[in-house]
Amino acid sequence: MNAHQSGESHMKEITRLALLEQSIGHINETLMRLEKKIDLGFERGDKKFEKVEQDIKDMRSLSWSHFRWIMGALLGLVLTLATIFMKGHLG
Repeated sequence: MNAHQSGESHMKEITRLALLEQSIGHINETLMRLEKKIDLGFERGDKKFEKVEQDIKDMRSLSWSHFRWIMGALLGLVLTLATIFMKGHLG
């Protein structure tokens, strides 16, 4: 009778161990899927960040171009006004 109980206990231990191994396998698969999703999210985030960064560079370039055009127009206006006033005083 004692050997019978010992055998049952051993089978319970083996069954319990098998279930634990199966649970660990499921946890491992879940973690791998989660890791893939996180990696994909970072890749998407990096691409979005690069796009935003490029948009900022383009905007700076455009702003600098507009600034130069405005400064050129103001310089031309000042020179034109200076010429008008000089001719008005000379004539």
